[in-house]
Amino acid sequence: MKRTHFRAVLNLMVVVIATGLWGCGTLSNPVPTDNAAALAGATVFANECARCHSARSVSGFAGQLPNDFGALDSRMNGITLSDEELSNLNAYLATQ
Repeated sequence: MKRTHFRAVLNLMVVVIATGLWGCGTLSNPVPTDNAAALAGATVFANECARCHSARSVSGFAGQLPNDFGALDSRMNGITLSDEELSNLNAYLATQ
């Protein structure tokens, strides 16, 4: 009985981890080369966000993000963008 329970929990953990990893990383749609703001935003995203988020998973927040990401979640303390960086990031997320 205990072995069956352990296996069920282990299988569930594998599924949860695999599902979580599916949304992580830098998977994104190509950025139009004629959109300088979006290209600059892709760089901001790669430097500040891609370690934990995919562009697709946060694209719905374009235009709603504050300059201080720590205000959203304490795990993002220390990530503060200038107005220009935030504008570029929003332009990039709008392409995703």
